[in-house]
Amino acid sequence: MKRSTFKLILLKILFIAVMLFLACQKNVTQPNNGTIPDIDISGSANGVVPLTGNVPVVLQTLFNKYTKVTAPNGKPIHIFASVGVSDAQAARARKIMEFILRDAPGTHYGSNKSAIANTMANNKATLVYFDTEAQSLANRDKVADLGLFVQDLYATESPVEGSNDYLNNITRDAAYEEIFHLVQGAGIQTALSAFHAEIVAAEQQARAAGIYRYDDPSPDVAPFEYIISCIDIYYGLWAHLPSGPSFGGEYDPHTPENLKTIDPTGYELVEKLFPPYLDWNVQLDPAFDGMFDLKFDSAKTYTLKSKFMKDVTLTGFNNSNLRGNELNNTLTGNSGANTVFFTGASTEYTITTRDGTTTVIDNIPNRDGTDTLRNIEFLQFGDRLIQL
Repeated sequence: MKRSTFKLILLKILFIAVMLFLACQKNVTQPNNGTIPDIDISGSANGVVPLTGNVPVVLQTLFNKYTKVTAPNGKPIHIFASVGVSDAQAARARKIMEFILRDAPGTHYGSNKSAIANTMANNKATLVYFDTEAQSLANRDKVADLGLFVQDLYATESPVEGSNDYLNNITRDAAYEEIFHLVQGAGIQTALSAFHAEIVAAEQQARAAGIYRYDDPSPDVAPFEYIISCIDIYYGLWAHLPSGPSFGGEYDPHTPENLKTIDPTGYELVEKLFPPYLDWNVQLDPAFDGMFDLKFDSAKTYTLKSKFMKDVTLTGFNNSNLRGNELNNTLTGNSGANTVFFTGASTEYTITTRDGTTTVIDNIPNRDGTDTLRNIEFLQFGDRLIQL
């Protein structure tokens, strides 16, 4: 081989090596594909972190915060949020997803949801949390090109519990709807195909009975909309309406009670996957100030939703108060002075405090249950106020 030919070959090899190195460096700093590196959220108190690092360029331009749910197989289910989404909203989306994916012992399909979460993670399930619907529509195609299994949600349709919007029922909370769409599409259809088949059959049955009228009857749309209607109504998210069908006339039931009578199949579908209450720790809006009730009060229509809650945490700095319901609640205070209210006289309860945690047991059945209190300063009973 001539020396000049040998040098030329070496130069070509060196050139290829340099180009490969530069390509690798580019992918490390600004990948433009659907590969998302592991992002650590453990250092954040609320699990929401700034979006930095080696995520695809389009995600860097659209979103500024990140959180995730880690499936049992160790892979992430991503949540990207834009600047108009508050940290409280982003953390809430993660908690709702965790609730949907949490095992519900004793249920037909929900006793072990690991396969659902693992399938979602394998499918690169990703929630993209935009400021508004217009922002989502303008950028949907860009995100779709990443090869992720994407579902969108908007800040304008997902009020945080305790906010003025939530307390006054201004906006229907669509967070459960959109997040469950992601769970169903990326997980349940494959991992629980029998359950998905039941949903399809129930939707067709409800449509034939004239109680469900979603305008797109196709099997890849209508069953998804139908089951979330059942879930929303089961947990009281439409119960604040005085009467009439829910979802703008799409579905006849609007309260848990008439869901059970009008569409018992839909009611049973929810109970095949979920517990009868929301067993995730609800963190109230940091701006909340006043009394938040978990016990139904006809004067407070938001309690038609909050009565399904079990555990609540006050955030922020206001001197806010809580009242539990008949469940065994865990109630946590914030940095202000917080009071928990009880129904009966103090002599009707057993109160113990150990290592900063107070347990209050109602000795009257089916009234206030057993409450675990943390960072609470006062207990208000019917006869007196006790300072802890």
